[in-house]
Amino acid sequence: MFFVSSRRGLENEHLLGRTETVWEVAIVGGRETRRRRTTWAELKRELAGKRVLLLVHGYNNEFEDVVRAYHIVESKCHEHLADHYDVILGYTWPGGDAPWQWHLAKRRSSAASPRLAGVLQRLAPRAEAIDLMTHSLGARVALKAADQLDRGTLRILYLLAAAVDNESIERGATFYRATQNCQRVFVFHSRHDAVLKYAYAAAQWDAALGLSGPEDPADIRAHSPNVVVVNCKHKIRAHGQYKYSDAVYRLIASALAGDALDQFITL
Repeated sequence: MFFVSSRRGLENEHLLGRTETVWEVAIVGGRETRRRRTTWAELKRELAGKRVLLLVHGYNNEFEDVVRAYHIVESKCHEHLADHYDVILGYTWPGGDAPWQWHLAKRRSSAASPRLAGVLQRLAPRAEAIDLMTHSLGARVALKAADQLDRGTLRILYLLAAAVDNESIERGATFYRATQNCQRVFVFHSRHDAVLKYAYAAAQWDAALGLSGPEDPADIRAHSPNVVVVNCKHKIRAHGQYKYSDAVYRLIASALAGDALDQFITL
């Protein structure tokens, strides 16, 4: 798997690098077996004319955790989405390595977002399409990046267990324009996500988008026809379960195949 890193190298969970670096990482059984630093030119050649899914992790992830999670997603995409994506690309940012580092990680997510925007601006002209799949605080990185992009740079944004406030994508709110810069946005949420239900609420004094979906569904219906909200309460019982869920990938496959979907769906 190719990785683009905004970290200082790949291992540093706390510091942004001076510039983004590109790596090819061999992964066997969810473990890294070797790595080599490569070039933007090689990555662009790899992505040329292809449909790309770029993965954005959340906070409290050492690189070995990122590798393991991305390998699971890549395997599930090969199983369910092989007709729709040619390349699964990993992105990594310094999201910390401990659960009590939330506010530091949140600040770094804001610092990483223009870096991710720069990566997308650099790669989008080479690819046929670039979609983003985010988990947890990765939603903030991606949404703030999308806010800085020209409309059409991103095709689809998948927000899984999004650790942003539940009103933040509504009209006039923080990330509304970001959602409008994407052709489509999918919000996957579950009320059984204990991390968002308790830890996010304690840290932010608000409900998370990935727990309850948008605060005002009527606003989404009226102003965001490109946003699809997927209630995963029957399928997802834990914060990190989305990457394993066949039902989630099947829904994505259905959307990519052009099937008609309701704007609000319960899996």
